[in-house]
Amino acid sequence: MAQTSTLDISDKKHFEYWYNPGVPYFIEASKQAILHLGEEKLKRIDITRIQYND
Repeated sequence: MAQTSTLDISDKKHFEYWYNPGVPYFIEASKQAILHLGEEKLKRIDITRIQYND
C-alpha cells in the first residue's frame, strides 16, 4: 500500500503592503495536503490570516 500511495502538498501565500514604509497590512497563508492511500482520500486545509486593524 505504501508503494502506491501519493501525497500532494500545495502552499499559497498572499501579502499586501503599504508602499511607504513597507508595512504589511494583510497576510494570508494556506496549505493543502491530500493523501491517497488505496481507495481512501484524506484532505487537510490550513488557512492563516493576519490583518492590521487601525
